[in-house]
Amino acid sequence: MSILDQYNMQFPAHRNAIDLFKDEWSSQLPGYDNSGISALFNDHRIKLFEEHLDGGFKDKTVLELGPLEGGHTCMMSELGARKITSIEANQRAYMKCLVSKEIFGFRNTELLLGDFNKYIEPGQDRHFDFALASGVIYHCVDPVKTLHDLSLCSDTIGIWSHYYDEDICRAIYGNRFDYRGSRSEAAGIDIVYHRLEYEEALEWDGFCGGAAPFTHWISKADWERLFEHLGFDFTILAGGAAHPNGPEFTAIARKQT
Repeated sequence: MSILDQYNMQFPAHRNAIDLFKDEWSSQLPGYDNSGISALFNDHRIKLFEEHLDGGFKDKTVLELGPLEGGHTCMMSELGARKITSIEANQRAYMKCLVSKEIFGFRNTELLLGDFNKYIEPGQDRHFDFALASGVIYHCVDPVKTLHDLSLCSDTIGIWSHYYDEDICRAIYGNRFDYRGSRSEAAGIDIVYHRLEYEEALEWDGFCGGAAPFTHWISKADWERLFEHLGFDFTILAGGAAHPNGPEFTAIARKQT
C-alpha cells in the first residue's frame, strides 16, 4: 500500500469524512443516509433529562462520559448547555465525535480523549451542574467505583443503563455471563457483580464497549441500594425488559438535601 492511497481526491464534502468510518456508525446522522440506525441525535432519553432538570440544560455545565459519536453532546449543546466536557476512550469513536462536531457545529464543547475514570478520581476538584452516563456504566469493569467517583463530581446524574436480571440475561447471553456473581466492596457497600464477556463483539471496528474484554453488570435492586448509600434519590423515568440487549432503565439521581 502506498502512502498516496491515504489521499481523498473526491470533491470536498462532509460525506467523505463520514465514509472514513463506513459501516462503523451506530448513530443515524441527521441528513445522511448509510450511517447507523440508532437515533442518538434525536434521543428521547436526553429529552427526558431536559424535562426533569430544573431549567433544562440551558446554562448548565455538563460532564458527559462516553459520547460515542456525539449525538447526545449535540442535543445538549442545542438545548443551551453552557459548557460540555465530553470524554471518550475509544480512539475511533473519538474521531467520529470530531467528525460530528465539524458537521453539526455543536458549540461550547470540549472533547477529550482518554479514560473518564481517571478524570473523575477523587481529589481532582471538579464539579458540574449535571453529569451524563448514558450507555457506559454497564461497560465498566468496576461500576460501583465509577458511580461513587461520579457522585463526587455532580449533585445530579442522568443515567441510561442495562442491568442484571438472571432469567433475561440467560435467554439473551447464554454462558457469556457469570451467574454465580462476585462481590465488590468499592465505595463501602457490598454489591454483587456479574461478569459478561464481550467475545466476538471485539472483532467489529465499530465496537462501542469498554476497554477490557469483559464488563460487570449489577441488578436493579443493587443500583437503588448504591445510590441510597451515596446519599442520592434515585428515580427511574423509563425502562423495561424488552430491549434486545437486556433490561434497561433511564434514571436521574439527585443528591439528597
